[in-house]
Amino acid sequence: MNRPLVESVRSEELGMRFHLFSTFASLMETRPFDAISTKALCESANVSRQTFYNYFTDKYAMLEWYFDYVFSQSPSKIGRSLSWYEGILAMAQAGYENRQFTENIGTGNDEIRRMVTQRWKETLVDTLVNYKHELLTEELMYQIDVFSRFFVNEFGKWKMDMDSMPPEKFARLADGVVPHLLHETLCAGM
Repeated sequence: MNRPLVESVRSEELGMRFHLFSTFASLMETRPFDAISTKALCESANVSRQTFYNYFTDKYAMLEWYFDYVFSQSPSKIGRSLSWYEGILAMAQAGYENRQFTENIGTGNDEIRRMVTQRWKETLVDTLVNYKHELLTEELMYQIDVFSRFFVNEFGKWKMDMDSMPPEKFARLADGVVPHLLHETLCAGM
């Protein structure tokens, strides 16, 4: 297979996905998530609806793709190549850089909060089981659940007034409340 051609196709696909998502994020500057239709997104992005559907089944699938991307850049690396602080900081910085979207996403949308909470849980379990080869005890599962819900709630509070606390301070404070067993098990040896 022609490697440059495959890489070019992947790059174009990624570029279109980011274009659609960036357009969506821009629309969220003036409208809530639930008020943005696929038709409005496609018109703003100057693409056909078929083009949108070539990449995503709906706006929730686009949002999941975005969260997959963000999580692959930071939380999924906690315990692998990043400390808790570094992983939380990377997530906070991504939120800060896309602040209008971050401020609007999930505001009053329980489905999105559940989606992100579940993504945290899955990411932490994956690292513990498949990378660290840890046995998931009831206590560890409880701490994963508590931290995931805590992070989504606190990130939600922080995002409403990012200027009051820089990402570095948010990351330091959030790192300090990761349950002890979860913190130590995930980052042992780092």
